[in-house]
Amino acid sequence: MFYTVVGSEVAEPAQDESPSMQCWGLVQLTFRPHFLVSYIADGPAESEKVNVTILSSHLAEIAYIAGKQKVLQVALMTPVQGTGEWQMQRITELWCASDPRLERETTAALYVTETNERHIEYWLDSEEARLKKLRQVF
Repeated sequence: MFYTVVGSEVAEPAQDESPSMQCWGLVQLTFRPHFLVSYIADGPAESEKVNVTILSSHLAEIAYIAGKQKVLQVALMTPVQGTGEWQMQRITELWCASDPRLERETTAALYVTETNERHIEYWLDSEEARLKKLRQVF
């Protein structure tokens, strides 16, 4: 989740003419993991492609993007407890699955970092062994 700052909203960038798009020059990050994602999207002209980088706090959004666009890189940004600093690790794999204990519409996400650590999305209290129907999305 991000908190916006009064007076920091900026005019919409030319690369995205979506009426629902709002842009902010300054946001405050909550003290929890975030994901920096780079992907290739369709540009304004039919044959044009543009590189897009977003900051997301939910892996489900990244899985949705990966199903529609070519994802170039995903990085996990995590706060370092008690320091006010952040660290970044590259994510090499993203898997989606179902967990019988979750609501039917809820998707669990498993990700693997560049150091081969396996994590389930930070807000889920689950174990990898409980995940069903794993499918790699990135």
